[in-house]
Amino acid sequence: MSVFFGYTVPRIVDELGEPDETVTVILKGHLLTEEHLNRILSLQLLYPGELDRSRFSFSQRLCLVRALEPTQHAIWNLVGEVNSLRNQLAHSLARDQRARRIGRFLEHYVTLDPNPESADIVRSMSEASAVSRAIGFCLGFLAAYEEAIMQGVPGTMRAATPPNPAAPADG
Repeated sequence: MSVFFGYTVPRIVDELGEPDETVTVILKGHLLTEEHLNRILSLQLLYPGELDRSRFSFSQRLCLVRALEPTQHAIWNLVGEVNSLRNQLAHSLARDQRARRIGRFLEHYVTLDPNPESADIVRSMSEASAVSRAIGFCLGFLAAYEEAIMQGVPGTMRAATPPNPAAPADG
């Protein structure tokens, strides 16, 4: 029982004692980001139902979207960092590593946000709120990209690909 009371109980108290809002924001932000990647792929693929049968990871889905995207905007790298943050949380409890990774993520976000006051705004926020803001920025980009595909904006795969009448109905 000395291991349980000497090691396990203190670890439980340290890691599970109080909910960590930043962890929640990263996990939910990751899910929302992956949801957008799936929606974008569904718009760009001729047979999007096949995607549901795959076991593609977030990273693989992001690579597919980027491979179909003509401009290679720098925000795609920030979207990838959302996955890196989530993976760091899933495989390590080291708070110092997490803090450094979040710091780099927020620094990268600030360089991409066109608001010149973004750095000051982020510095004034809690860590969870700042991460939420940066992930929201990624989600806004993905939503705009999805909208461009839906509207047939030139340069997107949907605009360049005529409908396939022989394609099976999705469902």
